[in-house]
Amino acid sequence: METYYTPEQMKQFEAAGKAMPGEEIESIEQGWSALLAEVRANYELDPASAEAQALGARAEELTARTMRGYEQYPELASAIGANYKRGAFEGNLQAPQAADFAFFERVKAARAHGDEADSA
Repeated sequence: METYYTPEQMKQFEAAGKAMPGEEIESIEQGWSALLAEVRANYELDPASAEAQALGARAEELTARTMRGYEQYPELASAIGANYKRGAFEGNLQAPQAADFAFFERVKAARAHGDEADSA
């Protein structure tokens, strides 16, 4: 982690972690592990399918829960996003990978397309 974040950001990580109950952190980590395993086993799903949409909804919910502790550290949240965008965590299978993000983007696009069709 020290490779990707400044000493100040590492202190912010620590403070954010202390602000969240340990059970919540554990629940989030378990949620991501289960979700990523399911996503990786289902890349071929039609993104508009109910199953793919449910996976996308779970990802959005877990992202919101994960980032809840970082609301007071917007620069840290930006740094986290930037590290993912530049592929810093590729190969760390406990973290979302580029293929996972691509799946979530296809799901989101299918939902947006379906929402547009529904309102037409």
